Amino acid sequence: MNMDKDENGFTLLEILISVAILAVGLLALSSMQGTFAEGNSQSRQLTRAMNLASSELEKLEDRNYTEINPYCTIVREYPRDYEVCVENSIYSDYKQVNATVNWNDGENSITLEWIKPRTFGN
Repeated sequence: MNMDKDENGFTLLEILISVAILAVGLLALSSMQGTFAEGNSQSRQLTRAMNLASSELEKLEDRNYTEINPYCTIVREYPRDYEVCVENSIYSDYKQVNATVNWNDGENSITLEWIKPRTFGN
């Protein structure tokens, strides 16, 4: 067998090294996929909680000042249960209304605040 030194191509060693480098890169990507999935799940839960709190405050906008009272409710329409609580602090000419949403057994929560002014006639 006569091999010319002018032949172009890759040697077996070069191919093995490139396959090893590719394998290390693919392993790194696959290990990060779990982290991405967890971050996506947490983001989805936070978005749901923000939407629930915002929705509760929007429901209260049309109510009279005297009709805004504290309450809690459980939302079970998602894979996780969300507890939505509305509380208020009464001041001389307004109520500070807080909508708090808890999930993961109270491990996570968000609170949105809103001011309901006392107006003439209510």
